Amino acid sequence: YDQGQLDEAEAMLIDRIPLIDTGTMLECVLGSYFVMARVASHRGNLERAHALLDWAENQGHARGWGRLSAAAALERARQYLDEGRTNQVAECLNRLERLAAAHPVATSCAWSDIHRYATLTRAYIAIAEARFADAISILSELRREARSLFGADRVELSVTARMSRPYSEIARVRVDGGRSPALFVKVARLGHGASGDFERMKGRVANDFAVTRGVYEAMP
Repeated sequence: YDQGQLDEAEAMLIDRIPLIDTGTMLECVLGSYFVMARVASHRGNLERAHALLDWAENQGHARGWGRLSAAAALERARQYLDEGRTNQVAECLNRLERLAAAHPVATSCAWSDIHRYATLTRAYIAIAEARFADAISILSELRREARSLFGADRVELSVTARMSRPYSEIARVRVDGGRSPALFVKVARLGHGASGDFERMKGRVANDFAVTRGVYEAMP
């Protein structure tokens, strides 16, 4: 998608929708549905784009993933602005503010994104109403927050090691310019023609999620 290969991106996702819907974590659901929604919008199929974002927002509520619902509301606000439907953006902001109130934060964490999405939507509205000074002020504050968190305006990523496993690829990624020196990326893959691959992968994803959650909960 980032390379402009819209047909290829959509084809890769459509075949994997059942797995994405039932066996993946928040970031995978978010990225997949946003790509499909933007591809639909690019093709002029606005009804499908909004349906996809509506599904993502409702799925966030159903799973207790406030950040998914908030991200979907932010994307819908951006979509409405592109369509010139500025009156609908205020409703997106209302939903974001309710989500922010339901997810209070004392320090920066994953829920902080919900508050940032609401702030960014306020900037969208200010731009739509030609209140450019207000928009600049809002965006400048978000930039200052980003710099305080990540330590740089630009972060460079480079793969330093790879490991191939039967059902996944794991890469160690070096982070230059950020607070974290490294991270690990795991990409799951399905085999070809094996009927049990789908259920096997769902089980492995569920196990990975349980282990990650257990480690997180054990941390002081």
